[in-house]
Amino acid sequence: MLQWKNLKHLKIALNDIELATKKFSDKYCIGSGAFGMVYKAQLEHFDSSNLWSMDGENKCGFPKKQSTVAKIADFGLSNVHPADQDASTLNMNTIAAMTQDKRPSIDDVINELKKALYSQENHKDSLKLSLQDIKLATKTFNQDNLIGRGYFRTVYKGHTHRHNIIAAKRLGSKSAKGEAQFMTELEILMEYKHEHVIGLVGYCDKADEKIIVYEYASRGSLDKYLSDDSLTWAMRLKICIDIAIGLEFLHGTVSSPEMVIHRDINSSNILLFDD
Repeated sequence: MLQWKNLKHLKIALNDIELATKKFSDKYCIGSGAFGMVYKAQLEHFDSSNLWSMDGENKCGFPKKQSTVAKIADFGLSNVHPADQDASTLNMNTIAAMTQDKRPSIDDVINELKKALYSQENHKDSLKLSLQDIKLATKTFNQDNLIGRGYFRTVYKGHTHRHNIIAAKRLGSKSAKGEAQFMTELEILMEYKHEHVIGLVGYCDKADEKIIVYEYASRGSLDKYLSDDSLTWAMRLKICIDIAIGLEFLHGTVSSPEMVIHRDINSSNILLFDD
């Protein structure tokens, strides 16, 4: 007989499954039988709640994968484009169908838009972190915790109250470019989740502070290892494959309405993990 107490780590919230399947949309249905329907969905690969949960509870319960070597980071300069003009108009064809009986009512359209907006806003709110918690984790942005620096940002290593390690990117709030990069990167990381894209833990958006908190890359960035003989050719190949898979995801598929153009892929923006 199954011991349910040993299966708690496999629990997934219904809300997260509905979000992944677009509320069990027919678009994601891949099979049916006498006892139910089967839907395809991609669950979030990175569980930020396991790193930084204010109430100590797992908010979504997704198991974290451990097989990834390299992930893509730094999306501040990225752009999002329609992946395919035909694909971007397919949904509009339904709304603008020739016959009235094939069109959704205006009330249906408005309700669906409200649901999408509500879901997006709720997800964003759940990722908010207080400035005080980030300061505690980084010891008030202590220089001893500085692990990276760029034109508009500094990156600090931090330890949460649950003894997990995070990376906090602090962007220049007085710079228009810094604020624009903050918003761009935050929106992309919330929308595009993949095992080869850096995981978002949360963010802080105050008048004088713009901070994005990520999962911590234990091996740092690839540029530090390019001339290191300890990085074997087999491992270099694995890194290339991981990043190629990540880029393929960002660039979208035939059915994807949008694609992300990173615009700054280089060895310093590829982060490595112990796996």
